[in-house]
Amino acid sequence: MSMRRSKLPLLAVSFVAAAFALSGCVFQFGSSEGDAPGDVSVSEHPLNFGAGGVTFTEDGVLTTESGPLVAAPPETDALDVALIFDPMCPHCATFEETSGPALKELVDNGDITLTMYPLAFVSPTASVDSVNALMAVTTYHPDAAYEFQSQLLSANLASNGSGLNDDELVALAADLGADSQEVESIIRNGTYDSFVDTIDSSLRGQTFPGTSVEVMGTPMVIVDGREVAPADVGSDAATALAALQS
Repeated sequence: MSMRRSKLPLLAVSFVAAAFALSGCVFQFGSSEGDAPGDVSVSEHPLNFGAGGVTFTEDGVLTTESGPLVAAPPETDALDVALIFDPMCPHCATFEETSGPALKELVDNGDITLTMYPLAFVSPTASVDSVNALMAVTTYHPDAAYEFQSQLLSANLASNGSGLNDDELVALAADLGADSQEVESIIRNGTYDSFVDTIDSSLRGQTFPGTSVEVMGTPMVIVDGREVAPADVGSDAATALAALQS
């Protein structure tokens, strides 16, 4: 078993009395609040995360190299949707189970493009490990990226807060066809960890680029500068599209 990181218990996640407390993980403020974005240097950049997120289109993952650390979703002919999530957030896993298939159908039909921005605040180790693994898959096997993030959320939810260890992340990637040595090396070495941390600090507690929406928790859905309640997206494509267009 890989020992690159010890799995620590989930951070305590504060819940507010608003409706969002029933459907999302909310940031603790103080030492865990995201740092203000600025000029940040990281040693390793994944591919296909040019805006700080991975963009899924009807033609597959949008291929990018480098770009702004965090930017609004790229403009396409479809409706451009941003989804902010943490792979260790149980509410994100529930949202993926409920609404993920509908969103994927809308992507495949060309109705929307979906840019997924990963945060890493729910667990100080497992969230970073999970996003690092997603970036590895997205870089070397982009065709497996959507299914990987979907199954990763489900597996992390079933892990009772510990998240998947390196061996399990490698095995999950391999099961989906992302079985290259490059992916395994990135997972075991934490190659993109600093990039993960930088995206997290540039989004968490900050205003989402091009909007007045503050990133206060996960999951968050943002379309055309406005926030859409995750519960409104629903479980079928027609309901989801209506909610995103409203």
